[in-house]
Amino acid sequence: MTRLLKSKRLPQDELKKAAAFFDGLEQDQADTLAAGFFGIYTPADAAPETLDNVRSLWPDLWPLVSEDARNEVGIKLARFTANADTDRATRARELLELVGGSSYLPEPERVAEIQQALDDLKRAHEAHMRNFAEEPPAARRLKDVVGRHGDIPKQVVRSYVIHLVYVFLTNGYGVAWNAEPIYKELIGRFDGYQAAIALRGFANSQIRLRLQDDIPRKKWKELLDQIEPKLTGRGDRTFLDAVRNFRGTPDQLYQDTKIKALTKAWLDRNLT
Repeated sequence: MTRLLKSKRLPQDELKKAAAFFDGLEQDQADTLAAGFFGIYTPADAAPETLDNVRSLWPDLWPLVSEDARNEVGIKLARFTANADTDRATRARELLELVGGSSYLPEPERVAEIQQALDDLKRAHEAHMRNFAEEPPAARRLKDVVGRHGDIPKQVVRSYVIHLVYVFLTNGYGVAWNAEPIYKELIGRFDGYQAAIALRGFANSQIRLRLQDDIPRKKWKELLDQIEPKLTGRGDRTFLDAVRNFRGTPDQLYQDTKIKALTKAWLDRNLT
């Protein structure tokens, strides 16, 4: 098939037939075909007709490709980047972007991608009344970048957790209903360490400011319920009880001498 894709620009009916053919592929056949597509797409001298053909078929093939083969695309991109093979790296990245495969980017690029998605989400969230329209696409973009498994590079773990807590609490005016299910899904993927950071989110000044409003306070209680099963360490569970039993409002947690000291000690120990 790769020879056919290189020979001419295929008409739509032939592309549809080719895509229908994918459904009958065995796993190793799908992986082999994906490697072939990648091989003819990434050279700097690839013909425009070839590029168009691959771009048309790649989204139909990608769902059938194994995790190992998908990771191999990211590994090859990393090699191209390391070897300063800019043209091939650009083409490889195009294929990942075409199918929402940002989670397979090499880690340095993925760190930048995740942080950019977080920044974009925060801007959309803070767009006042426009956030109800602008926030869901930004949330979906973050979900795409993070990927199905939710593995977050160490460099952006705290930023990722704090941003998610911040938007989950809402802007105080109301819940962005089309974005909230995404936030719940991503928070649901937190591991114990990420949940422990979320539990101490009130140490962030912007989150404390947010917790002065009624709706964010209700969402804070929801957040604690959602992360509770993830907190397996005795210290974290004891601290959760202290947070829940605090007699003031959540925005006042950091004013409590004991809670503040315990929070700072944990953050200094785990985030430095």
